[in-house]
Formats: sequence, C-alpha cells, structure tokens
Amino acid sequence: MIGTKSLYARTVVAILLFAFLIVSYLPAAADTTGSPDTALASWREQFVMQQASLQASVLAARATDPVLLRPQAGLTTQDIATQLSAHLGVDVQAYSKVPGWTSVRVPQGFTTDQVLQQINDSSLAEVASRHGRFYICEVPNDEYCVDKIPAINWDTFEWEDLGQYWLFDVNAPQAWDMQHGSPDTTIAIIDSGISIYHEDFRDFRDPENPFDNIWHNPGEIPNNDVDDDGNGFIDDYWGWDFVGSNIGSTDEMSDPDTYMPRDDEYPTAWDNNWWLGTDPWSSDPAIGNGEDDNGDWAPDAGVTHGTMVAGIAGAITNNRNDTAGFGGDIAGMSWNCKLMPVRVVNPEGWGWDEDAAAAIWYAADHGADVINMSFSFGLREVVPEATLIMMEEAIQHAVSQGCIVVGAVGNSGGSVGYLGGLDFPADMSETIAVGAVDWDGEHSSYSNWATGDDILDVVAPGDHILTVSLMDMYTWLVYESFFPGEFDLGEHLIDIAGAGTSFSTPIVSGFAGLLKARYPGMTYQQFREFIQQTAVDLNESTYPGYDIYLGYGRLDAYEAILYADENIPEPSTTALFLLGLAGLAGYRRLRRK
Repeated sequence: MIGTKSLYARTVVAILLFAFLIVSYLPAAADTTGSPDTALASWREQFVMQQASLQASVLAARATDPVLLRPQAGLTTQDIATQLSAHLGVDVQAYSKVPGWTSVRVPQGFTTDQVLQQINDSSLAEVASRHGRFYICEVPNDEYCVDKIPAINWDTFEWEDLGQYWLFDVNAPQAWDMQHGSPDTTIAIIDSGISIYHEDFRDFRDPENPFDNIWHNPGEIPNNDVDDDGNGFIDDYWGWDFVGSNIGSTDEMSDPDTYMPRDDEYPTAWDNNWWLGTDPWSSDPAIGNGEDDNGDWAPDAGVTHGTMVAGIAGAITNNRNDTAGFGGDIAGMSWNCKLMPVRVVNPEGWGWDEDAAAAIWYAADHGADVINMSFSFGLREVVPEATLIMMEEAIQHAVSQGCIVVGAVGNSGGSVGYLGGLDFPADMSETIAVGAVDWDGEHSSYSNWATGDDILDVVAPGDHILTVSLMDMYTWLVYESFFPGEFDLGEHLIDIAGAGTSFSTPIVSGFAGLLKARYPGMTYQQFREFIQQTAVDLNESTYPGYDIYLGYGRLDAYEAILYADENIPEPSTTALFLLGLAGLAGYRRLRRK
C-alpha cells in the first residue's frame, strides 16, 4: 500500500482534528421535539439578533477588513481607486476577481467603516459592504467498503470496525449496478484543495498505466508559465488556487497579483518530497505553516478538509491491485467522475466571499457539471449585502450553465441559542440543501434545520464518515507529541472519520455526478425532484412527509435512479431525425467537458 500506516492514536484525530474541521463545536444537542408547524419566526429573529451582536464584537477586531462594492454604471475598478485616493489623500488599491465587482483594500490609518462612509458619500457604488467570510461546515474490492460503523477501541486507542456504512444507508451498491459515473462528468470541489497524489484518486489495477480521476484543463500545458488557453489563468492545469497569499491570519487579504503560490509545483496538490532541503515550517498550501494565525487554538489543516470531501464524492472505487501491492481502500459515491480542485479555503479553515464567487464562476465556465460547497456564511440575515448579491449571481450563473450546485446547511444545530434556519447559500432556491443524520437515521444534533421559507431538500449520513486524508501540519503536531518520528508530513491516510454537514453534502454531490453521467442534460430542478420524491421518510411515524429537521428524507440513490429512468423521456424518432438533418447541414453540437 502506498504511503499509508496504521495509526495508534486515531481517537486524538477524531476529537481534535475534526473539532477544527466543522463549522461549530457541538456543545448541546438540538431540541428536535415539537411540531414542524410551530411558528419559529420570532425565535429566529431572536437568534439573528444574538448572532448580530456576537458578530459586532468580532467585527470590532476586524476593523480593517477590505470592502466589496458594485461600481456605479460607467465606473471602472481603476476609477474607484483613483477617486478614493483623491478623497482620502492616500494611495488606495482596488482590484476585481469577480465580474462586475470591485474590492478595495483599506489603506493604513483608516478603518473599513471610514472607507465605506467615503464610498457612500461619493456615490461610487450601487451597493457596498465589508467582505464576508465563509467557514467550512466538515460492493467493490475496496477494503473499507463494508457496512460497518467506525468505532473507537478505548483500550487500544484505535479505530475498529472500519467501514463505510453510509454507502449502504443511501443504497449506493444497488445504484452502482446501474451507473458508475463517467470521466465526461466533472464534480468541482470548491474547498481547501485536494491531495491529488492520494492513492484513492488513482487506479492502479494496471500499474503501467495508472488512471486518475483529477480533472485536467484540456487547453492548458502544465508548468510552462503560459496561459495556453487564454482564460486569464496561467498554468491552471489542475484547477485554480484562489487563496493566494492568505494563509489564515485575521488581517490578511488574498493578493490579486499572486493568486497561485509558487513554492509548490501543484498548489492544490500534495508533493511528498516538498520538505526535502527546505524549512519544514514554511507556509505550504498543502499543510499550512504550523501556526495559529487566526487565534482559534489550532494550527493549520491545509488541504485535509477538501481531500476528505473529494474522497466522499468521488474516490476511485474498485481500484485495488493486491498482487502488485497498489490501490486504495475507500469507495467514493461516484466511481469515475472527474474531481476539479478549486481552492478557496485557507489553511485555517475559512475564506473570503470573492474567492468563493470567483471559484463558482471558474468551475461553471470550465465545464463543471456539479459544484460541491461544504461551507457556509451563516444565516442570511448576518451576511453582508454585497456578499449576498455577488454569491447569488455566481450561483445563478452556474445554474444557467447547467450545473447542479449542492450546499451544506450548516452546523449550528447544537449551538446555544440556535432556533432554526439554513445557512447561506444553502438556503437559495437554486442550491440543493443537504443536512445530516447519524447511522441510526436520527437528526444529527449539529445539523441546521429549516424555518420560514427555507427548504431542506434531503439529508445524508454525516457522522463517522470514513474517507481519505493526509498527515497535515495539525495532525502531525498531535502525533509527533505522542509518537515522535512515527509519521511523516504529507503521509497519505485512509482511515480518518469525520462528522458534519461538510461530509453529508458530498454524498449528494457524488450522486449528482452519478446521475449526470447517466443523463447529461438533467437540470437541477429535475435532480431536486428525483431525490425528493424517492427519499426515505425517516420521520414517517411522527411527521409523515416533509419536515423541517430531515427535509424530504434520507437520500436513496437506487430509487432515485429508477425514478429518473421513468421520468426522463427517451429522445423521439422525430427528434433524432431532426438532429441528423442538423448534422448533415454542417452544424456541430459542442459538448461541455
């Protein structure tokens, strides 16, 4: 097996690592009693007021956050910089990552509020607010593709009964009998990056010709410092890194001139030899810099979160070669779909709104069929206005390109004072909203539930989700203190279990890729209908039908495929004849890759 070792203290990772990965800790179980018809509007208002108060204290410490604005008609980004510089008497830097939007850095000696006031007084923008931040929410021959629930042996401090019970809970094996996914279908993982060299993203059954399921930009030649396809991104062969210089400190903004760090051959990937001859504490996007830059008492987790999410959605399955000693242990929801790495989460576990929006535009414009968002901004009411508009435009653009956008509903369910509501952007009508249940089909205490006009589409298992990972700086520091010299930075792991809506969401995204491979023209409205109509009603005895805690129920991949087969019509003979005439007339249908 390549680069994997047995871990002696897996419980340490289970407790410490994933406390960092999920959006919020789990201090108390959510009250899931009472009728879904109970009027929760006033409760939500109280919670929003509480969150706004907490946010105000946080923003006081973020007095120089950059400003996001939509310029007035006729004004360019350069016009904004020039006029603000004249008004404030200092050099002001402005730039644009997202079409139609401008970001302004707050110059030294000024605050965000002062710059916003000047923008409003000068009528430079249609809408302006401080930048918003989002946070991560967390039968083949693969060894661990078995119907078991991972559990801790407290005598040996090791995981036992390693298995992927969640695949069986959503009837994935039956669905695989009908569809495996296709390399022509792409799932964009908008997250912290992917360790693309992990063995569970490669097929070693033919060691001479290993196949990988990481998306490659077909118009780009890697590492030649040339924008071969003219898309504005140099060397975006493996996707793109929108984080740039933002390593997670609270006062650092992405540098628009250096989107992609050059200290690693593949910024979204992991290079096992990165540390040879260099300082192991250098800031590497795969593992971070080992420092607690944002004061959350935890150093960096690097690309761990995105790698785990990608493994759930699309780890290559049925890819072991025991004779040669190669192959993976984890099964993904879709076997053969391509995974597009788009990095927006810095090593500390959060990111900027403009990076998320730019990443969605990038994925949609580069052929993504499905977009996975295992992050959220919090309840809509506490998200800056400009952030809301910019993100909504990006997601609507993706949908217009045929993408299915899947989002985590958030992990506030166990937070003190939380009384309902889906996080943004999962609350958008264009987003497939995914909550979490445990192995018994019970609502996970941390998973947000719906209120008001929110619609929770489906739930999927979110507890003890076994997936792929790597030895990031955070995990390595923990293990090094207990077992010095036992593990290497960047070592690939195959027995890490996580919890959170971050991990229930890619189950649905992976299935969306599976179904898109079967029906490439399927719309997000059709996909929503298929999964809602066939979901398993886990609360049938108490709340039959839709309910605010479990939505329409738990995903059933097999039944959804059967339902799709019955409800997506086959092309008629007339339609095929007309298509043939169009071909004879010299027309060519372009197929997105």
